[in-house]
Amino acid sequence: MPHSPQSLHEEVLHRLHNLALEPFDNFESLYQQYLALGQQAFGLDIGIVSRIIDNTYTVLASTHIDAGTAYPLGDTYCALVVEKDRTISIDHMGDLPAKDRHPTYESFGLESYISTSIWVFGQRYGTLNFSSPEPRPQSFSRWEIEWIELMALALGRTIERDQLERQRNQALHELKNSVEQFEGAFEAAAIGMALVSLEGRWLRVNPALRHMLGYSEKALLETDFQTLTHPDDLYSDLQQVQKLLNGEETHYTIDKRYFHRDGHTVWGRLSVALIRTPDQGSPQHFVSQVQDITQQVESSKALEQRQIELEEKNIELATLANTDPLTQLATRRYFMERLSTAIAYCQRQQQPLAYVLLDVDHFKSFNDQYGHLAGDEALKRVGSILKHSPREYDLASRYGGEEFALYLPSTTAQEALQVAERLRTAIEEISDLDRPITASLGVALLDPASALPPDSDMKTVIEALIQRADTALYQAKSQGRNRTLLSE
Repeated sequence: MPHSPQSLHEEVLHRLHNLALEPFDNFESLYQQYLALGQQAFGLDIGIVSRIIDNTYTVLASTHIDAGTAYPLGDTYCALVVEKDRTISIDHMGDLPAKDRHPTYESFGLESYISTSIWVFGQRYGTLNFSSPEPRPQSFSRWEIEWIELMALALGRTIERDQLERQRNQALHELKNSVEQFEGAFEAAAIGMALVSLEGRWLRVNPALRHMLGYSEKALLETDFQTLTHPDDLYSDLQQVQKLLNGEETHYTIDKRYFHRDGHTVWGRLSVALIRTPDQGSPQHFVSQVQDITQQVESSKALEQRQIELEEKNIELATLANTDPLTQLATRRYFMERLSTAIAYCQRQQQPLAYVLLDVDHFKSFNDQYGHLAGDEALKRVGSILKHSPREYDLASRYGGEEFALYLPSTTAQEALQVAERLRTAIEEISDLDRPITASLGVALLDPASALPPDSDMKTVIEALIQRADTALYQAKSQGRNRTLLSE
């Protein structure tokens, strides 16, 4: 071949140029054209285009072997190409020592051979090789080695272009499917969807959003989301938009109000993501989803209002249950519950607690003489004095009939007597009843300095305290009534 005429070089180069540029129907036909060109250029009978994956050598096209035939790579001459990582040429395999002969020589008797790698995207794809059972009379020339490398390079580039075209077509197909899927999902979505410009103008709106807001597509595309957003919700929405643009967030979700075309307010749960360009990451537009939650919000507000009303009703019922209807003072039951709590607190804080019993003097005769309505009015007046006289943390109660009770936490004996005397004086000064009334009061002190028996329970402590106040009250009545006495 080194003595090949210049015309042959030009002919095969011209054919290779056409093969590299012309379109082709399939690779099998293309491979056969490359093999025919190589046979002409090298004067060798056998040509093979192979694919090498791991240690398997598969025939893609051949002048003598069926396509698809596979061999272990180590049993082929091409193993030398992979091992040496260069073009291999053998002029006369039989001249090599027996130990250097290859298994292919033993099986097929191939004497002359030239092969090089086909590279695709920087990876060895396979080999292009030509061989003959006849030895060559002279070594492969530099031109022939460069020629097979040029053929393999052209074939590799063709394979690359084909793969790129396939990838491009696949990407276009997937893009088309994605666009169709997006279009279908966008138009058929049950919730509102929109593409929004960076300035806030609607770019696209789906039927669900148009129905939700009551506007036509044309009307929405002529305005922006700011115009349709309730003023009280606009600032927080724009803050979230700015975070997206600054890259602080990738998406956000808020509940906000929109103005419907007919003027009423629509509550929407808005979810927004910012779409950026793949290359520079520059903001392009927003994708928004809006779910109509008006009914949900209204139901929630109605439920909250109902809960408030129930709580108010419960407070009202509790107040009624704990309040004497005539005097508006605490009932005896509620008073005793609170007294237990007050005593426990004063014991923990090592503070005294005063207990006062008050009885309206000669109330039975007043009631008999002036009637029950007048008697009720007298009790109301006493209740009013007790209700407004104590401190915030004191508590007064209608104990029963014309008898009242009062406890005074963190109060000394002297302070308790002063409070009791003010109450007695205020009752004595009532001037608009059918006749003046007076009251007798007994005061008892629970002093933390006086140690309680270790086995004393709260019930025993309260009973003892009440008994002492009752004794003082009895003594006050015995000494002429309209007075206050402190128990010993």
